Amino acid sequence: QVGLGAPFRSLKFFTVFQSFGVVGLRGTLRRHMLLAKYLHQCLDLHSIDFGASNGTSAVPFIFPIEPIFGLVCAAFNPACYPKHKYADFLKFVDLVNATDKIYIVHTVLTPPVGDAAAAEQGDLFLVRFSLSHATLDFADMDRIVNIVFEQLAEFNKIEC
Repeated sequence: QVGLGAPFRSLKFFTVFQSFGVVGLRGTLRRHMLLAKYLHQCLDLHSIDFGASNGTSAVPFIFPIEPIFGLVCAAFNPACYPKHKYADFLKFVDLVNATDKIYIVHTVLTPPVGDAAAAEQGDLFLVRFSLSHATLDFADMDRIVNIVFEQLAEFNKIEC
């Protein structure tokens, strides 16, 4: 296996820097930050609508972390999915990734030691959206939201 250490990363940065230039790199980062905030808002609004359409006030996603650069993290709301376990949520990730239109990754957010309120809630299963393609736009964010909620509807049909 080829070692991809610091020299490779610096070459990669040099190539990106040469391609975009300072102004282009700044513009791309600013656009990705704006798109991340937009995606966060759309997922939040669709969560409210999705909960209401299913006759509940519980929203499927909560957002424990604000968007950072082009990274958006959404957690499954424990109030909406109280009996679901880690393996159940992996089914959702698999459903989304099986569309071959977007690819999401997951992680588990464990509450800090000593935080009784967070410990009572338990671990949060996060799905992460990393916006990294140079030509992303608002229409792409809308497509992401549609795919996520189409697959969430399918996930809710699965017996976990």
